[in-house]
Amino acid sequence: MHRKVEHIHGVTIAAKLKIHDTRGWFLPAMDNDDPHPGWILQNISRSQPGVLRGLHYQDPHPQSKLLTVIEGTVQDIIADLRPDSPTYRKYAVYHLDAHGKNQLFIPKGCAHGFLVTSENPALVSYLADAPYLPECENTLRWNHPDWKFPWLTDTPVLSQKDQ
Repeated sequence: MHRKVEHIHGVTIAAKLKIHDTRGWFLPAMDNDDPHPGWILQNISRSQPGVLRGLHYQDPHPQSKLLTVIEGTVQDIIADLRPDSPTYRKYAVYHLDAHGKNQLFIPKGCAHGFLVTSENPALVSYLADAPYLPECENTLRWNHPDWKFPWLTDTPVLSQKDQ
């Protein structure tokens, strides 16, 4: 059985603050201090409350990802599938909120998924450092019996491929 840890090796979590004024807000999600400047792909998702996306990863041709929660709150789980990592075959739970800790760096070789926990939809941006290759996409089942992920629901809304 796999076990939970407080933190996955190589994952970073940050609070990128929105700048508000009379026009609305502005979010500097990535800047020159970003430790990984090689982003080549951006995806944006809007998910209803109770939606669970993941846990997805590419093998071969893995991707690092920078996830930013722009609106809403999510429970995020990362499973470490890297044999050379000190947290190999372990997972960690992160709680992200658009008004607090809202950004998560996910290293290559980790499976990642999130559950929308807010009462309103969540708007999430993902940057990736490698192209999306459908033939390399894999899913670690959200309710895999060996991992026993502690999702905050037993009845998430899932896509067909995530079931």
